[in-house]
Amino acid sequence: MAREISKAASYPKNANLAATVALAGIGLEGTKVRLIADPNSKENVGIVEAESAAGLLRVEQRGGASGNPKTSDSTAFSLAHAVSNINARLVI
Repeated sequence: MAREISKAASYPKNANLAATVALAGIGLEGTKVRLIADPNSKENVGIVEAESAAGLLRVEQRGGASGNPKTSDSTAFSLAHAVSNINARLVI
């Protein structure tokens, strides 16, 4: 469960994707998480899947690992996007 991932000190520090998706969705208790730490990987990979009676949604994001092992290069872009949309009437 996502709550276990968010408390586990032994998991990589970039497990925040699991907690973010859980909090935006059905919560920490109901979200299923599979976290894979590959020390040989040269990139960060985040895959989110959601399934319902309407179908399956799969989103995959791949990006280079930053110099900071606790985050990815996309974090700065996400923050800039959020700040630029603070007063927006419609955010996509």
